[in-house]
Amino acid sequence: EIPVGLKISIASGPALRFLVGNPEIQVIDALAGKLLSRMAAGEHLALRGDILIDEDTYHTLNPAYSVHVNEWRIGNDESKFAAIASQDVEIADFPIRNIQIPIPPELVKPYLLPPIWDRLQFGHGEFFVELRPATIMFIRFEDIDFDTDNKATEKLNTDICAIQDVLKHHQGLLLQLNIGDKGAYIYACFGAPIAHENDTYRAVSTALEILKVTDLSNQIGISQGIVWTGAYGSTTRHTYGILGDDVNLASRLMNIASAGEILVNGRVYYILAKQFTFEPRSPITLKGKAEPLSVFAVTGVQQNRSIRLQEPDYSLPMIGRKSELETITQ
Repeated sequence: EIPVGLKISIASGPALRFLVGNPEIQVIDALAGKLLSRMAAGEHLALRGDILIDEDTYHTLNPAYSVHVNEWRIGNDESKFAAIASQDVEIADFPIRNIQIPIPPELVKPYLLPPIWDRLQFGHGEFFVELRPATIMFIRFEDIDFDTDNKATEKLNTDICAIQDVLKHHQGLLLQLNIGDKGAYIYACFGAPIAHENDTYRAVSTALEILKVTDLSNQIGISQGIVWTGAYGSTTRHTYGILGDDVNLASRLMNIASAGEILVNGRVYYILAKQFTFEPRSPITLKGKAEPLSVFAVTGVQQNRSIRLQEPDYSLPMIGRKSELETITQ
């Protein structure tokens, strides 16, 4: 049976599979094409507890499996999806074989994030799931047509490599690359698994630099907060991941950002109000949140005052140091 809240969309057909990324940092296995957009269209039509299969999948299964269709649903692109009942699907009993195949480390290393590889190499074990503060960044690229543009994968690889270099400089991590109906976008993090006292500053600095080295039309969303971090998955395949409300918020900010715009949540603004310049944007409402959330656009770097000393950040008087203060005054 399908767990409560889960919905499944399945589509069949040809897709483009390729590798992107700097092998010295991380290589990412990517899948793209109209197939993923069609699968996403089915997901938008699905309700909780639904299994939707597209027309191609239905014809592939029938008549061998006699799939019972509860109803047909039509997507915005006129694609057809069959809603099927899970109890009506004949499940083949495929035995699971646990085959251990030794893989040379030099083949594995390019696919793992450097901190993950280092932890495994030094025998520090798995990452425990924990709550910790982090800054999340989502970046969407300009529209890339993977079905007709012969240079689409080359364009994406160039941007990914450039972003990886910037992230490495500021010690952030690229966690995921997603390609689908919303275009191509990446999900990066600062503060996990490696933390610094100024991770939020590093994230915004990275975003400004990324707009310079890639395309000024990219959209970026950044959020800071408490998230769940750690290893997720089964014994056959698991990955390091980060989950939480601020991950969803950063994604939402990316989606509403204009071309070439960096949108941040209120926490990022209050942390960095003296280091960057911002402009307020219309607050947004999120599911499960009682109050609208503040949104700000990053417009640049604050120019530090020169010649005179910075004013203190506190209002209480200095106690003692009378002779030193007189010397400074003179």
